[in-house]
Amino acid sequence: MSLDICLKAVRLAEKFGAMQAECFFYSEDSTRAAIRKKELKRFEKRNDSGIAIRVVLNKSLGFYYTTNLNNIEDAVERAIKLAKAAIPDPNFISFPSKKPYRKVEGIYDKSFENLNEESVSNIIKDALMRDFDSRIKSINADLEIAVYEESIANSLGVEGDEISTFASFSVEMAAAEGDKYSGSSDFTSSRVFKELNIKEAMDNAHNLTLKGLDKKRVPSGSYPVIIDPVASLYLICITLNSALNADLVQRKRSFLSESLNQKIANDNITVIDDGTFSGGLGSSSFDGEGSPSQRNVLIEKGILKGFMYDSYTAAKEGKESTGNAVRNSFRSLPTISSRNLIFELGNRKSEDIISQIKTGIYLRSTYDTPNVITGEFSGMINEGFYVEDGKIKHSLLQAGIGVSLRTLLSNIKELSSDYRWIFNYKLPFILVENVSIAGQ
Repeated sequence: MSLDICLKAVRLAEKFGAMQAECFFYSEDSTRAAIRKKELKRFEKRNDSGIAIRVVLNKSLGFYYTTNLNNIEDAVERAIKLAKAAIPDPNFISFPSKKPYRKVEGIYDKSFENLNEESVSNIIKDALMRDFDSRIKSINADLEIAVYEESIANSLGVEGDEISTFASFSVEMAAAEGDKYSGSSDFTSSRVFKELNIKEAMDNAHNLTLKGLDKKRVPSGSYPVIIDPVASLYLICITLNSALNADLVQRKRSFLSESLNQKIANDNITVIDDGTFSGGLGSSSFDGEGSPSQRNVLIEKGILKGFMYDSYTAAKEGKESTGNAVRNSFRSLPTISSRNLIFELGNRKSEDIISQIKTGIYLRSTYDTPNVITGEFSGMINEGFYVEDGKIKHSLLQAGIGVSLRTLLSNIKELSSDYRWIFNYKLPFILVENVSIAGQ
């Protein structure tokens, strides 16, 4: 049905004079439940559906989206009108051509069909059925389950249609003891509902919140730092994702623009982006332009091997798209991003790595990110702990961290064998030497 809508829109665009046309259909059926102060406060069901149309006239692009699927002709005409008014782009070559897709496993969970308001409410109640420490004063949590359908067609024969599922649970806790206060959070997400680790997320938030009550300053200096996967998202992955974006590289807006085939990290670093990874949150058979999803080696044993391309940036270099055009809605144009960014794992568990640190820092979270142009980073440690004699001790009071991302990647001493999926990033615990910590 949805693919038929896309094919109809493409035919109409060609009829109205488009040299090339593309239609993207997106539908999201989601259920959200919110806990506030340990009670179920909100339950919401939502549907968001629509199409996005891109047309090309003499290298000029017109883009229009609509939620009115009963008047596709009007949407196509508006896209044509916008293309006629747009400035031609000499770098535009073509939308992707038809190529075979590989079926991706583990992205649809049939059990979502049986989840209703009662079952979701019971899941929330089960999450709260435990003994919380009396110092825990507030618990807020959110549960979301969703079913997505995406279809795409273009005038070069591309046709794709796929259904997937998604579930996420996040929790925030606050604690108080006398004049001491602390807060922490955790989350879990999965394509398969039974793999949603709600208990683990609750336990992590509970334990970290209590541990955060004991805050002390640490001396400024250079420390070995063990980076939790949650912290790696901000300290490493968000900026690395942008720095490997071919559009930013081509415009010299990435600190890695001139580093292809050069050593940018320690020999123990291999990073792969894989849009076909079974069960990955970023997995699908095709990307946001209809190019086949694929596995791309970005960094291999510390050497920068490649960047992430959509069809536009790939054509500028005479290359093929790497399948990294991403859309999270029909309301915007596709952008370049990782699908599932996977760090190759090490040989030892994180607890064994920590046990050999005499004095160091355990970095749980920072919400600051490095500058993508320079790779430089200076930010606050939102949640961190002092490590002494191989044990995680008190939390840090008003500490900051400063490091160059290029230096950080080069100073990675070890990656753990255990890992977490943080959204679509598969991340181990990472031990980095000689990191500057600003304390007292």
